[in-house]
Amino acid sequence: MKAAVFERENPTWLRKWLMILFLGRHNFVQFSNAVSLRHMADEHGFDKSIAHKLIRVARVHFRRQRKVMTVPQLPNRQVFFASLLKSDSIKKAIEEEAINKKISPEKARENCD
Repeated sequence: MKAAVFERENPTWLRKWLMILFLGRHNFVQFSNAVSLRHMADEHGFDKSIAHKLIRVARVHFRRQRKVMTVPQLPNRQVFFASLLKSDSIKKAIEEEAINKKISPEKARENCD
Protein backbone atom coordinates (compact mmCIF):
# COMPACT_ATOMS: atom_id res chain seq x y z
CA MET A 1 0.00 0.00 0.00
CA LYS A 2 2.83 2.41 0.86
CA ALA A 3 4.50 1.87 -2.51
CA ALA A 4 1.26 2.68 -4.32
CA VAL A 5 0.62 5.85 -2.33
CA PHE A 6 4.15 7.17 -1.96
CA GLU A 7 5.37 6.58 -5.49
CA ARG A 8 8.34 8.90 -5.98
CA GLU A 9 8.31 9.30 -9.74
CA ASN A 10 5.84 11.99 -10.88
CA PRO A 11 3.32 11.90 -8.03
CA THR A 12 -0.08 13.49 -8.57
CA TRP A 13 -1.30 16.36 -6.38
CA LEU A 14 -3.23 13.85 -4.25
CA ARG A 15 -0.16 11.68 -3.69
CA LYS A 16 1.89 14.75 -2.83
CA TRP A 17 -0.71 15.74 -0.26
CA LEU A 18 -0.75 12.21 1.21
CA MET A 19 3.05 12.16 1.34
CA ILE A 20 3.12 15.39 3.30
CA LEU A 21 0.31 14.20 5.56
CA PHE A 22 1.78 10.78 6.39
CA LEU A 23 5.52 11.33 6.06
CA GLY A 24 5.51 14.64 7.88
CA ARG A 25 9.06 15.60 8.81
CA HIS A 26 10.59 13.15 6.35
CA ASN A 27 9.84 15.49 3.46
CA PHE A 28 12.07 18.15 2.01
CA VAL A 29 10.48 21.13 0.27
CA GLN A 30 12.66 23.61 -1.58
CA PHE A 31 11.50 27.01 -2.78
CA SER A 32 13.40 28.87 -5.49
CA ASN A 33 13.36 32.47 -6.60
CA ALA A 34 10.59 33.43 -9.00
CA VAL A 35 11.47 33.90 -12.66
CA SER A 36 9.83 36.80 -14.47
CA LEU A 37 8.74 35.78 -17.94
CA ARG A 38 8.04 39.43 -18.75
CA HIS A 39 11.67 40.31 -17.93
CA MET A 40 12.91 37.40 -20.06
CA ALA A 41 10.72 38.44 -22.99
CA ASP A 42 11.80 42.08 -22.73
CA GLU A 43 15.46 41.14 -22.48
CA HIS A 44 15.62 38.37 -25.11
CA GLY A 45 12.66 39.11 -27.34
CA PHE A 46 9.44 37.33 -28.23
CA ASP A 47 10.85 34.91 -30.79
CA LYS A 48 9.40 31.39 -30.75
CA SER A 49 12.89 29.85 -30.68
CA ILE A 50 13.68 31.86 -27.53
CA ALA A 51 10.56 30.44 -25.88
CA HIS A 52 11.61 26.89 -26.78
CA LYS A 53 15.10 27.56 -25.44
CA LEU A 54 13.63 28.83 -22.16
CA ILE A 55 11.51 25.69 -21.88
CA ARG A 56 14.56 23.48 -22.47
CA VAL A 57 16.62 25.37 -19.90
CA ALA A 58 13.82 25.10 -17.33
CA ARG A 59 13.39 21.37 -18.03
CA VAL A 60 17.11 20.71 -17.57
CA HIS A 61 17.21 22.82 -14.41
CA PHE A 62 14.29 21.00 -12.77
CA ARG A 63 15.59 17.59 -13.86
CA ARG A 64 18.90 18.37 -12.18
CA GLN A 65 17.13 19.59 -9.05
CA ARG A 66 15.09 16.39 -8.89
CA LYS A 67 18.19 14.25 -9.38
CA VAL A 68 20.00 16.04 -6.56
CA MET A 69 17.06 15.85 -4.16
CA THR A 70 15.96 12.25 -4.68
CA VAL A 71 18.06 9.42 -3.41
CA PRO A 72 18.58 6.34 -5.55
CA GLN A 73 16.15 3.52 -4.92
CA LEU A 74 17.69 0.64 -3.03
CA PRO A 75 17.00 -2.83 -4.40
CA ASN A 76 14.54 -5.04 -2.61
CA ARG A 77 16.44 -7.16 -0.10
CA GLN A 78 14.91 -10.49 -1.14
CA VAL A 79 15.38 -9.80 -4.86
CA PHE A 80 18.98 -8.76 -4.20
CA PHE A 81 19.75 -11.98 -2.29
CA ALA A 82 18.00 -14.10 -4.91
CA SER A 83 20.13 -12.56 -7.65
CA LEU A 84 23.28 -13.13 -5.58
CA LEU A 85 22.43 -16.79 -5.05
CA LYS A 86 22.07 -17.22 -8.82
CA SER A 87 25.63 -16.05 -9.54
CA ASP A 88 28.18 -18.67 -10.56
CA SER A 89 30.68 -17.86 -7.82
CA ILE A 90 28.06 -18.22 -5.08
CA LYS A 91 26.79 -21.49 -6.57
CA LYS A 92 30.36 -22.79 -6.56
CA ALA A 93 30.84 -21.69 -2.93
CA ILE A 94 27.61 -23.47 -1.93
CA GLU A 95 28.77 -26.67 -3.62
CA GLU A 96 32.15 -26.47 -1.87
CA GLU A 97 30.43 -25.84 1.46
CA ALA A 98 28.19 -28.88 0.93
CA ILE A 99 31.21 -31.06 0.12
CA ASN A 100 33.31 -29.77 3.04
CA LYS A 101 30.53 -30.18 5.63
CA LYS A 102 29.16 -33.34 3.99
CA ILE A 103 25.63 -32.00 3.73
CA SER A 104 23.23 -31.77 0.81
CA PRO A 105 23.49 -28.76 -1.53
CA GLU A 106 19.93 -27.78 -0.57
CA LYS A 107 20.90 -27.68 3.12
CA ALA A 108 24.00 -25.60 2.29
CA ARG A 109 21.84 -23.20 0.29
CA GLU A 110 19.40 -22.87 3.21
CA ASN A 111 22.36 -21.98 5.45
CA CYS A 112 23.12 -19.11 3.06
CA ASP A 113 19.69 -17.56 3.58
